[in-house]
Amino acid sequence: MRETILVTGSSNGIGEAIAKVFADNYYDIIIHGRNEVDLKRVYKDISGKGVNCYSINGDLREDKTLNNLYDIAKEKDISILFNNAGALCPAVTFDKLDNRDLEDVIRVNLLVPIKLTRMIYPLFLNKSDGTIINMNSIIGMEVKTGKPVFSGARWGLRGFTESFRLEAKERGIKVMGIYPTRVKTKPEFEYGMDPNETARKIYDAYKNSIDDLILDGRPEQYRPKK
Repeated sequence: MRETILVTGSSNGIGEAIAKVFADNYYDIIIHGRNEVDLKRVYKDISGKGVNCYSINGDLREDKTLNNLYDIAKEKDISILFNNAGALCPAVTFDKLDNRDLEDVIRVNLLVPIKLTRMIYPLFLNKSDGTIINMNSIIGMEVKTGKPVFSGARWGLRGFTESFRLEAKERGIKVMGIYPTRVKTKPEFEYGMDPNETARKIYDAYKNSIDDLILDGRPEQYRPKK
């Protein structure tokens, strides 16, 4: 019987690549996204790989979407929850950031993965097995100017991941943190790691039970000065 993975934010970008690499390795996939057109495209691609694919369309800021994800996770008896969805911080200085954008950055990057983990965790406890993977960012490991709210959310997610891992490990549940630099998901990006190669490295880390995976694909001039 195939295992099932739920990947949030998997209708494009690195989330799509992650969903597809797991499908290539014969996992059934639950994909999620806000863009219905993209979601249907990914659903068609994954279904063509000979595995089962299920899709949930919705905004993670809404409890309805979280409840729908919980319901299908329970129905399909998932083995892996991959909290991949995230929100970028607007490219403005802190004094120009409005409260709505501030709250969205914190909600999507920190509160949503914590809430969804809390919902799914009891399903894993019932069988003393399961893996929770939190997609973070290299910003969760480094201080970077111009992104104080995004950094706060990512450092918060790192703290949650590392602390929760201690509790979950005692009960047979694995918790992973992924910390990549920029992935080239948009043509205008000057540099970035290949999404498919990055997804394969994440899959390999999962199979090898690595706790934290740091993926630094930055050219030398973009790395912090030592």
